[in-house]
Amino acid sequence: MTYKREWLKIIPDQGDEGSCTAYAMCNIINWYKDPKWKAAGGEWEYLDGAEFFQLVNSKYPADLQGALTPPMALKYAKELGYIAGYQALTASQQNAKTIKKLLKAGFLLLVVLTKVDRKETEMFWSLKRRSTAGGIAHSVCACSVDAGGNIRFVNSWGEERGLRGYFIADDDELDYCLSQVYVVIDSDDTDRMGQLLYKKKISEAVNILSNQWKYGNKKEQEAMNFANTMLRKICLNQDHQWNMSKEQVLDFVNRNF
Repeated sequence: MTYKREWLKIIPDQGDEGSCTAYAMCNIINWYKDPKWKAAGGEWEYLDGAEFFQLVNSKYPADLQGALTPPMALKYAKELGYIAGYQALTASQQNAKTIKKLLKAGFLLLVVLTKVDRKETEMFWSLKRRSTAGGIAHSVCACSVDAGGNIRFVNSWGEERGLRGYFIADDDELDYCLSQVYVVIDSDDTDRMGQLLYKKKISEAVNILSNQWKYGNKKEQEAMNFANTMLRKICLNQDHQWNMSKEQVLDFVNRNF
């Protein structure tokens, strides 16, 4: 199922860190997860590039002697369960036409750009090629196709640059600057979302009993307090101020069962 995606609520800023690949990977993960979790009544906790790099570094310290490359980022994101898989596009597939087809089919892509005029791109919110050779490779997330047929990218330089942190690319400029392209496949979050929603529903049940407590008689109030104590302590792992003590629980059980 494809979920409606509009804008990321957080546009990261990598600052002076050479970590664009980690940030691009997290933008893809967040963009896949945020609308899906929202539709299910939950809220996705955003990852950022620094967190992802630290997470990967703690899990695979021997592998990270230099910058995080796209194949490494994708491999680790899959192993950590954030994505289901990925596929590198061949040289003949690396073009704006193919990318548009994949975006319209609901996929997000990790794209590496080279030969980019960074200053001009930021100024005009649109990808511009360098007039001279050189330029540093930069990883970004290809996220959608706009109404004008341009591919839209989310960057990792904060909301102050480009168009609220995004920029677009026409076909010619993009084809010139493309270096690597990977289509990313989202993972199934059914179990993870189910666990989140389970906790949410338990919390709602506790709130309902707490709000209705005043309408019960003394015995019913005691029963509601017992139920809330069990739900908080066992299901939510909460030591709440209104939880019964062990002695009160045993006394309630002995008197009522």
